[in-house]
Amino acid sequence: MSEQLRLDDKVVQHPEALARRIEDLFVILQPDMSELHSLNTVATRIWTLIEEERTVADVAAAIAEEYEVDEATARADVLELLGTLREKQLIVVK
Repeated sequence: MSEQLRLDDKVVQHPEALARRIEDLFVILQPDMSELHSLNTVATRIWTLIEEERTVADVAAAIAEEYEVDEATARADVLELLGTLREKQLIVVK
């Protein structure tokens, strides 16, 4: 089991992940794993936020502001999604 993400961890899209926008959503393929993943609207926004390296806290703050949710909820949701993306090797944690 991998170490849990922290708010000060920096994350970025995995350079080998292939992402395609289909309307308002993204579909992502990790070539090494041959699995296709689809992202909902909020997950798609998180994906676009981490095109460039950002801290988990910065991503959560952006989501809280854009979707008008409280910081604690945004942090929990962002940590959960990024943890899943990490397990699927779709992001890199620095």
